[in-house]
Amino acid sequence: MFAGPLSDRIGRKPTIIISDILFTSGAAVMTGSWNIPVLMIGRLITGLGIGIASMVVPVYISEICPVELRG
Repeated sequence: MFAGPLSDRIGRKPTIIISDILFTSGAAVMTGSWNIPVLMIGRLITGLGIGIASMVVPVYISEICPVELRG
């Protein structure tokens, strides 16, 4: 719900970088988890990164593709 407006406001590349940071931090939290609730928090953080990336990356790829190659 917020990936589209975020990418419109700050741009596609910074939004993709934010999703990468969420991926990395979620993986770090899951790696260092000592109980189930912390593991679930890590999965939530990673899921936010996946959700943002799955919304923004296809739009970014379509924008950087040359006009003659667009479908």
